[in-house]
Amino acid sequence: MGMRAGTILKTFLSTLAVALATAGNAAAQDSRYAGEWTGKYVCGQGVTGMRLVVTATGAGGARAVAHFFAVPENPDVPEGCFSLTGLFDKMSGQFSLRHEHWIMRPRNYGMADLDGKVDEKGEDFGGRLVGPRGCTTFSLTRAKASRPLPARCAAALK
Repeated sequence: MGMRAGTILKTFLSTLAVALATAGNAAAQDSRYAGEWTGKYVCGQGVTGMRLVVTATGAGGARAVAHFFAVPENPDVPEGCFSLTGLFDKMSGQFSLRHEHWIMRPRNYGMADLDGKVDEKGEDFGGRLVGPRGCTTFSLTRAKASRPLPARCAAALK
């Protein structure tokens, strides 16, 4: 192999290594916010269970489905779900999701936006709900819910 071919090969391999490292780092950042989150939030109806399923769309973008449901301390909450889109800032951990449309809407319910922060380990996501009157905070952890998503909500993930 000539000196020029060797230089070209070294440059190619170096560029490939940088590209693979960048792709791996992007995937690691996506995994910090993408996936399934479960917890609770507080709005006018009281404490409510929530599952948030987030899919990374690249460059910090995301689409999500928020599924809400009754919890033992508030058993009369109806079940519903809606879609959201948002952005994640990898430096600050700030994650903002804006409501888009209803998938399964209970009567007299409004959608909310989520503004919060994901911790450095990608295990906790908490913040405030913006929208309907009486909404305050949410607290989610990296955990699968103990019940399946309703079929209509799950279909929106595809």
